[in-house]
Amino acid sequence: MTSPRMLLLRHFEVDPNVNGFTARYDVVARSARSFAMVEQATIGPFGSGATIEVDGVVFSTSRIGRVRRLQAACGLGGPFARATKVLDKFVATKKVSVVLGCTYRTPELYGRVARRVATYVFIEERARAFGYGEPASPTIRSRVLATMERSGLRHLLGPVRGLAVIQLGEIAAAERRWKRPVSVIPHAIVEADVAGEPEAALSVEVLTVGNFAERRNADGLRQCLSALRQMTGSTSLSLAAISATGFAGELDEFLQGAVECRVGISRLGPSYASARVVLVPSFAISGSKTTILQGWAARRPVVTTQAAATSVGAVHGVDVLIGESGEELVALCFTLLHDAEMAERIVAGGANSLGLRHSERAVATALKSMLGSDWEKK
Repeated sequence: MTSPRMLLLRHFEVDPNVNGFTARYDVVARSARSFAMVEQATIGPFGSGATIEVDGVVFSTSRIGRVRRLQAACGLGGPFARATKVLDKFVATKKVSVVLGCTYRTPELYGRVARRVATYVFIEERARAFGYGEPASPTIRSRVLATMERSGLRHLLGPVRGLAVIQLGEIAAAERRWKRPVSVIPHAIVEADVAGEPEAALSVEVLTVGNFAERRNADGLRQCLSALRQMTGSTSLSLAAISATGFAGELDEFLQGAVECRVGISRLGPSYASARVVLVPSFAISGSKTTILQGWAARRPVVTTQAAATSVGAVHGVDVLIGESGEELVALCFTLLHDAEMAERIVAGGANSLGLRHSERAVATALKSMLGSDWEKK
């Protein structure tokens, strides 16, 4: 029996190191190749160099982008409608049985393609991510407009067979929004990507890695640094922070001298190898916490929050230690630094969870389950 042919269409990333989506879809492509013949193409704005180029407003989640989607949903043409036709024309030249759409914030692009071939779309469900403060109470007018918009977007989505999210916590919101079957395709880490020898210039007890220019990540780090500031003498510890995008201004007063800060390191393996504990201090998250997976792959014990742990199915005392404040997170780092037996147990649990739930084999299994009989078609 010959392998089915699959087309994986992905959003063109100008800077793939910033948000991690490029790494996610690299994993999806490699996993899919274990049971299918996979061809890839990119879609992006005019002038980007993508395989398929369309008006950049198509990818906008701002008001103008939403208006263009509704324009298309109402049959009034416009750049979004034209983009769906361009995409469909491209797919028509490919002899494939399945299309995987990986533009994550614009799943509606694939409605026309879905009429031609079995189509599944990866999405980023952001409804639950940024929970700062109390949400504003919507007015009757805003609720009506939101309902109209959701209805229009579902219409554009057309006969797409199913949607894929990165973790269980996103399923309910995605099903409410799109009224389509939703599957979890987990993220995976290739252990070789975080392998390396300890870095001579970096010898720290605790390492934290993240996009600390964003408030949702910076808040947790600030809480931990504030807790550390209260400690002196034998209770202090050395900490290094690495960020792909720099550090939020609110962290400036805490980063002076006490913490080694680095920006934009392409190879993380030596940094992980130089640390004894990995700290993931995010209290509000979106998607799956890749840094927990990196800590597991690097064979380092991980300290994190409940929100971050839930995103990868981690369990306190099994594969991570969980704290719910900066003080608790710092205290747990000290625990692991001084309890070698517990640290080894957490490392072993993390390695086991990585293999079971976040390996390329696990991704391939989830993909085949989502596609059902479609992946067997030629």
